[in-house]
Amino acid sequence: MMTYPEYLESAARQSKCDAKLWSRYLSKVIFAEGSYLTDDDINQLLESRELTTFQKVSLTEAFKEGTPTHDHVVSLTQPAKLTALAKVKAMVENG
Repeated sequence: MMTYPEYLESAARQSKCDAKLWSRYLSKVIFAEGSYLTDDDINQLLESRELTTFQKVSLTEAFKEGTPTHDHVVSLTQPAKLTALAKVKAMVENG
């Protein structure tokens, strides 16, 4: 079975030049209420040669609550907000 650091190292190779894809991989292990990664896992990833500098910085920022990176990563697992669609539906129903 693959560990979370191994998973992210594999993800780093696959998303080396794709920030959007890297963010999606991070969203699989980082949540609003916590993470699957331990401090040791994070340190291992930050020392890994598999991650680019950008990936290491974004990983670090994704763990800091309130940062734009954290908010973005967490938002990727949230349900879509369809407020505009609800307004259109109400307009159609009300004539």
